Amino acid sequence: MRRDFLAPSTLTGDPFWAFARAMLRYRGHIALTLVMTVISAFTLGIGLAGTQPVLKAILGQGGNLQTLAQNFNAGVANAATTFAPLAHLSLSQATIDGLPSDPFLSLAYIMIVLIALTIIGATATFLHQYLSLTVVNRTVTAVRRKAYVSVLRAPLRTVIAMGPTDAVARIINDSSQLANGLNVLLSKTLIQTSKGIAGFVAAFYFNWKVS
Repeated sequence: MRRDFLAPSTLTGDPFWAFARAMLRYRGHIALTLVMTVISAFTLGIGLAGTQPVLKAILGQGGNLQTLAQNFNAGVANAATTFAPLAHLSLSQATIDGLPSDPFLSLAYIMIVLIALTIIGATATFLHQYLSLTVVNRTVTAVRRKAYVSVLRAPLRTVIAMGPTDAVARIINDSSQLANGLNVLLSKTLIQTSKGIAGFVAAFYFNWKVS
């Protein structure tokens, strides 16, 4: 039997977090939202790191993909002295030899990869927004349904005393504010925090001393 996260026994503690726990009813959507968040942040970080060779090429300081791969292996080797498992990230010599050595062709390859990453990142961001808003709207709809049922079953004296219009207005307005809070929690907080972390990691890649 599916747990009722809006049952009175579960709505304890802070009211906002009590209703936020109701979103756990949609664990599948939340899990996919987290996956899309990671993909969006990952593509952003890789995209920022990929701008370095593009800028160097524009400024006339570009090399080629083989040089970049060799530099990558050198960085991995240095990092592996601190954390040995990173050594598995090294590219094989056969892979490096298969990369283009022409600077212009290398730049074209990098631009194609950056375009693909942009499309993937934008798609992941859209799916994150879609999934998170779906969870929020379904949760708020369930809250409103519970609230309406409570008002309909309330004693007539209580409804007359507070006014039916006031009860309906409170249900609509309060649930709208709840939806805004849940949206910030599940949508904006996740995506902005993850992108901030990705940008911070990319800054370390460019120059950890400056970062």
